[in-house]
Amino acid sequence: TSDGKIYTAIVRGDVDGNGTIDSTDYLQIKKVFLKEMSLQGAFLSSADTNNDGIINTTDYMQIKKYFIGGFDLYK
Repeated sequence: TSDGKIYTAIVRGDVDGNGTIDSTDYLQIKKVFLKEMSLQGAFLSSADTNNDGIINTTDYMQIKKYFIGGFDLYK
């Protein structure tokens, strides 16, 4: 901003931060469960689709269902 503050926009479900919710996002959460990767900061916040403070199967399924057209993350 003009006064030097920096803001980060969190797009719920966009785990990789590329601006779209796609298969990469739910595959990244799957990797978190398999302990193959970890998420931090805005990426972690984005992965927590139901805002309960933890990343679990609910978040994974909501992102996957959104991608295939069976769930609206923004309702």
